[in-house]
Amino acid sequence: MTSILHSVTRYYAQQPVKYLSVRHFLFTLALTPEKARPRGLCALPLEVIIEIMKELEWRDLLRIRQTCKSLCDASKARPVWLNLFKPCPERPLFPLQAEGPLENYSSSRLEYMILRWKRAERSYAMNGEDVDVQGIEIALDEDQAVVAMHLVKGGRWLLLVLYNGSIQCCDLEGKNPSPKALIPHPFDSDNTTAGVHFSFDMVSTTPTLTFNIALGFRDGLSDDAINFLQVWQVSVILDEQGNGMDLRTCLLSSFVQKIGGSVHAIAISGPHLAYAFVPRGQTLPRFIFVVDWSSVNGKMTQFPQRIAPVEFIPDRLSFLPDHKLLSISFQKFSLLDWRSLEEASISLTSALAPVVFLWTHRMNYWRKSFFPHFCADSTRFVFESERFLHGLIIEHATAEGNPVKEPYIVELMEYPEEWLQTTAPRRLLGHNYGFGLAGHPGLTILRYSWPGEQHIEFPSISFPGTSVKRFDVRNWQGAPPCVDLGTGRVVFVGSFRGRLLVLDITC
Repeated sequence: MTSILHSVTRYYAQQPVKYLSVRHFLFTLALTPEKARPRGLCALPLEVIIEIMKELEWRDLLRIRQTCKSLCDASKARPVWLNLFKPCPERPLFPLQAEGPLENYSSSRLEYMILRWKRAERSYAMNGEDVDVQGIEIALDEDQAVVAMHLVKGGRWLLLVLYNGSIQCCDLEGKNPSPKALIPHPFDSDNTTAGVHFSFDMVSTTPTLTFNIALGFRDGLSDDAINFLQVWQVSVILDEQGNGMDLRTCLLSSFVQKIGGSVHAIAISGPHLAYAFVPRGQTLPRFIFVVDWSSVNGKMTQFPQRIAPVEFIPDRLSFLPDHKLLSISFQKFSLLDWRSLEEASISLTSALAPVVFLWTHRMNYWRKSFFPHFCADSTRFVFESERFLHGLIIEHATAEGNPVKEPYIVELMEYPEEWLQTTAPRRLLGHNYGFGLAGHPGLTILRYSWPGEQHIEFPSISFPGTSVKRFDVRNWQGAPPCVDLGTGRVVFVGSFRGRLLVLDITC
């Protein structure tokens, strides 16, 4: 109530003098016929009512629609839902994503997106209940198997990385969703089996939904094959009404690594690309490269890059804030300040000093989430041990030059029996939710909180958390599902050949 009164006070403080006059307000009411005279909130100007409603939560907006037509109409005002759509500083992991400028979004469209998100969250929080879902099947090209998937934030565009290194996209909100070519492969034959590594980076500086894709691939059957590294930009094409209708692509950078060997991991963030490389026939050292991809193009083999010799090859690389690069390998996390590496055009046969990591943290956890969760003051990862989920917290530096803190581990939850029935390749561990596929009970969703975390929507969620059964899905493949929390959409590859299953978890 205090915040509502402050809103009214702020509003009137900015209005002409006539609105500040109590006599004027009473005189207006006196001229209104008794039967038509509005009362309570309805007696206030529409602008004031909208300001008040901007302070309400979405549930209150739906409740207030049951009172009278005037307040029902006011609750549909665009500023009310636009205010709810904007991410708040307290929630950096905001799940909604607009495809174009918010100026193009109507009130009804904003309301639909927010309420769908809230329905999905409500489904995630239902204890042990079966939830009705809507599902569709999408046929795939039987000649090319899917090696990786990525559901772009917003839940509409699904990216499929194929064995030959090409990428297809699928509009899950189209009338007849089906994959179509998005990015071609660099080989002479469509049937080439490529060793493919893939990384994804959202671009926040453009008015439309835009993202960059980094690809590292080589002919998987040849020891002497060239490693291709490419960066593509993909953006949404808007129609005249500002609605997304298709994707366009542009090749931003392309270069090769001609030294025999293979790329084992890749990461992209802004203008920087990092990749791990193992030279052919060479036991030690292995290498991590950091390249400014925006300054490299064409079939260049000698170009400035930062080189870090390492004893172990990472399974995953991840850029962190403050010029840090995280190397993730089996039971080991290592943090590197990549700016400390000398930038030069240098061959791998030259003498190179061993890299000095800021810290190396050994962990005896045998299932890791490779997906970083960027919070306001830290980057977090989720792990599994034999019976527990754990979180690794890497705090960001508070100021330039401050010493780097060691990471620390927190316990998130002891997972239930249902989770044991899923297997590691079919699990996806998010910041607050875990998704796992099994023959029975189907898709299991875990929910968990971090110590000190306040969950606004579901205060009943407390440490350690519980599991949620969804539905019985007996057909799955060994890849983890793709999930979009904002839409409640889950995608996985069916074990029967050439099928995608797309499920909308809303109730």
